[in-house]
Amino acid sequence: RQRRMDERKLLAQLVPPEESLFEGKPTCLEGTRLGVLNTIERWINSPSVLSRLFWLYGVAGCGKSSVAASICHSLGLRLAGSFFCKRDQDERRNPLRLIWTLAFYLAKANPYFRRTLVAALQEPDVFVNKNIETQFTRLIRKPLLDARSPPVFQHVVFVVDALDECEESDAVCRYLTSFLELAPWVLLILTSRSSPGIQIIIEKLGRLYQPYDLFQDDANEDIRKFIL
Repeated sequence: RQRRMDERKLLAQLVPPEESLFEGKPTCLEGTRLGVLNTIERWINSPSVLSRLFWLYGVAGCGKSSVAASICHSLGLRLAGSFFCKRDQDERRNPLRLIWTLAFYLAKANPYFRRTLVAALQEPDVFVNKNIETQFTRLIRKPLLDARSPPVFQHVVFVVDALDECEESDAVCRYLTSFLELAPWVLLILTSRSSPGIQIIIEKLGRLYQPYDLFQDDANEDIRKFIL
């Protein structure tokens, strides 16, 4: 019991900002956005998922965050965690908080990773150098490499909404895509505007990602349902 208490105390340093969670975020109206929601659901539940990242993009205001919140609500236990970025909130635009949140939720989803992450957090200088690369290496890359978890886990899903509103979004995108190579048991759903920097990084994944342009969705039927 003491060991578990010590682990919780160490992991508490990575607890995500409360407002970055999906709870309380507006979801799609019932019966709307079925095209994109069904597409994402099929992608998640495919028995042989080839792509590891689903990139939902589009202009501001086209409904990306509502779709992301709806997916989070529908996933249940398969949702490892989420981070909803926000340009005008310090903690939700902070790339370190996003990296720490990812590490926190991976530890909840995988006991092998949890063990190696806790070992990393016990090192006294773990938070001395707080640049993104160092924190990603020490809290995600190295613990994943050391975890050596057997391939028995069902895919879990991590959702990042509005990545373009996070500071240093291009750098964060590079780390998120590289992380997928180390954690084959994780699927990543990422929403953002169609930022050239983010697009170039994601396209390097080739067949390992699936794009979806939400702005091109035909929303006429959804509008009709809303009005009627």
